[in-house]
Amino acid sequence: MKRTLSYLLICALTLGLLAGCGAPADAATEQQPADEPTTTTTEQTAQDTVTLDGLTGLLGKTDAELTETLGEGTENWTSDKSFFIGRTYEVTLEDSAATLYTIAQDEEARTVQSLSVWLSDGGTEVSEETVNGWIDTLTAYIGADAEVSGPSEGGAQTWHWSRDAVYYDLQLLDQILTLSIQAVTGGELQ
Repeated sequence: MKRTLSYLLICALTLGLLAGCGAPADAATEQQPADEPTTTTTEQTAQDTVTLDGLTGLLGKTDAELTETLGEGTENWTSDKSFFIGRTYEVTLEDSAATLYTIAQDEEARTVQSLSVWLSDGGTEVSEETVNGWIDTLTAYIGADAEVSGPSEGGAQTWHWSRDAVYYDLQLLDQILTLSIQAVTGGELQ
């Protein structure tokens, strides 16, 4: 139970961090407060179609290996450029347009620690059919039924799977549907 609560807290913090990470392309010309992240936009030149297996394979890769696979994407830094948060990509996953956020673990190699895939951004209604389709896709990929939690006090519904020391969480909050993928190391979350 303690591990689950810790994991949910980490997921909530990650989602909160990612929610504030995006910035429009012209944001570089505006003055930003010191605590807001900045982005450096570069052309995404490698693949833009990914699979669940391909995403899982990104965990533990260095930033250099990531850019060889997916291209440069958009770098995500703190506003003072003192901390590299990760990269953002526009991808296609299971024939659906999505935004992929990577979160780096260390400063030197910038190892991919976790991924957050925004399957919807709140701009359109997420149908029950869409949610059930993702549940079926993940259940088939992982080979096990999901543990379901929620709705939480905030209204979030979460489906949780684990396989081969990797956690997968599908979360629906209002009209935002996300998939988080994170490796477990030594029995503890990173």
